[in-house]
Amino acid sequence: MKQFSLPEDRKQARCCLAVLLISIGLLFSTQALANFEQPDLSPTARTFWSEGFRFKSENEYLELRLKARIEGETAIFGSNDILESQVGELNNDSQIRRARVAFQGSVGHQFYFKMETGFSDSELAIKTVYAGLRNMPHDPTVRVGHLKEPVSFEWATSSRDAMFLERSVMSALRPSRNTGVLVNHASKMGRSTVAAGLFRSIRGQEDRGIGKNPTRAVTVRATALPWMDENSAVQVVHLGLSYSHRNYLDGKIRFKAEPEMDLAPNFADSGTLNAKSSTLLGLEFALLVGPWSLQAETIYAEVDSDEDKDPLFKAAYLAVSWFPTGENRPYNYRTGRFGRVHPTRNFLSTKTDWGAGAWEIALRYSRLDLDDGPVKGGRLRGMTFGVNWYLNPQIKILANVVQSELRGSDSVRMAGLRIQMDF
Repeated sequence: MKQFSLPEDRKQARCCLAVLLISIGLLFSTQALANFEQPDLSPTARTFWSEGFRFKSENEYLELRLKARIEGETAIFGSNDILESQVGELNNDSQIRRARVAFQGSVGHQFYFKMETGFSDSELAIKTVYAGLRNMPHDPTVRVGHLKEPVSFEWATSSRDAMFLERSVMSALRPSRNTGVLVNHASKMGRSTVAAGLFRSIRGQEDRGIGKNPTRAVTVRATALPWMDENSAVQVVHLGLSYSHRNYLDGKIRFKAEPEMDLAPNFADSGTLNAKSSTLLGLEFALLVGPWSLQAETIYAEVDSDEDKDPLFKAAYLAVSWFPTGENRPYNYRTGRFGRVHPTRNFLSTKTDWGAGAWEIALRYSRLDLDDGPVKGGRLRGMTFGVNWYLNPQIKILANVVQSELRGSDSVRMAGLRIQMDF
């Protein structure tokens, strides 16, 4: 039985040291940038710092913003030879999980845009790029470009605001980013949202998950708040429903999942299936009461495959979190998702007020079933315990311990640590 151990080879050690030095530098540079304000460039425009560099004309007709984030992480594993013989080696390692730069802005009150690029497998790739319209009659928003498909509560929530290092194994069944047109509408009282889009993947722009296969899809997500405390923004009950019908242009599809640690290999894998289409149905629930939050989802994927007897795959998770320091996860009423956590007192906010930042304790249970009929992709279940420290709204440290079990084989114990910074 292998035990937890620190990375031993020099490459891993250098990577760990680089992540540590970068994170320390970002920690202190962010405090300096927070007080940065540049004089007006002209009588009609100004640049300033507000959670990122911004440029805004005096009449607010033109607004531009530069955003960036970097995430460095390390992971250690403990497993036995039986499991590694099936899924591959589980090596202690470190990596830059995400390094992204985004440029976004608006022209007038109606037109807005965003372009985000990031490094993936040592290559620069476009993550998101779109142009949109807003502030129209009846208040819909329209986006055209390469963007997220509207499905799943945890997918709608940005990875920078997630409870855990990785989203749940349910990610194996839901679509990712795709190219198309998306229309979103939120009710005036913030009690419901509807998002619908038509998508078609473009070769070279497919993302992770099932988006790698050339696809034509229609995807819809609707959310509602059956209960909310109008006197408090931190007490809501959220319900959601997602639907997607997907046609596979090359007649093939594959579902696979890592055990909720990016540095681990795939544990569950359906293999390549000959399929005409698939239909996805997802259900969402979330509860927010002060420093407590609970969210749960399930998703079903029915594949139209005569050769494999139309298999039905399914996944689900349940997650709960608590802020012992009293903060809460803010709820975004226009998009039906959780937003950025703001500590009551930032860590090292001033020379005289050190603060504690915000602390969060989280627990998640998840399951994925890729076994049905002749398809034996595996059944995976896991438990994740996490502790998150939000030093300020831009910097946080996440620590996760994961126990993941592949049915018919054995389990793996993993521990991961990430330092992330964004503005």
